[in-house]
Amino acid sequence: MQPWYAKNARALLEARQNGMKPEGWVTVAMAGGQFTAPTLYVHDDMPADRLDWRMLAGLMVVIETGPTVPVDRIARVARDIAKVKPAELRLRFTTQAGACHELDIGSGIHVPALMGLPALHTFQWRPITLSGSLVEYRLKAALRRHQPDGWL
Repeated sequence: MQPWYAKNARALLEARQNGMKPEGWVTVAMAGGQFTAPTLYVHDDMPADRLDWRMLAGLMVVIETGPTVPVDRIARVARDIAKVKPAELRLRFTTQAGACHELDIGSGIHVPALMGLPALHTFQWRPITLSGSLVEYRLKAALRRHQPDGWL
């Protein structure tokens, strides 16, 4: 089965394969928008279960989304990105009124092999709200329904 790539993901994958890494955050946009950071766009017609996120390993990633995207789809994309072990993963949800709600989904640990010890690459999934809004608590509960807290 062929993997699918979010728009702009192939270019980032090729850059990573050539040893390049973007500075700062990479945005995964699920509800459109314009962003100054390198941005991968996930469109509604893309199969969430087949999207390839390898190019995000070890990077700081923020998922930008809103009320037009089903929560199950948001949770699926977040979990699949976490499985490739980004350095940090956040979720930013902007309501139709323009209010922004943000969660810290978790952090990756990347330790190179050292003195005969194998390399360690893992991700700790532990969604936490950053401002404590009701929207953030609901998103956190939805994320935890799809993936319990722990190491991936």
